[in-house]
Amino acid sequence: MTKDEYKKLSKLLRDAKESGKLNPWQESFVRSFAKRVEEYKEQTYVSYKQFAALRDIQITLYESDSSEIT
Repeated sequence: MTKDEYKKLSKLLRDAKESGKLNPWQESFVRSFAKRVEEYKEQTYVSYKQFAALRDIQITLYESDSSEIT
């Protein structure tokens, strides 16, 4: 991923951790995925299913603005 994509993803994960808006599965996914992103930074691989989960989380957090990680 690019440096800009990495920054957006990191912001999304930070916001998600602090939001209190996620269901238990989403919270667990965010904690786990954030650890991987912290370790691998821009080299983190994001699968199609992970990207879909991140989009769902993004929609939950930002509702009207779903363009953050595109």
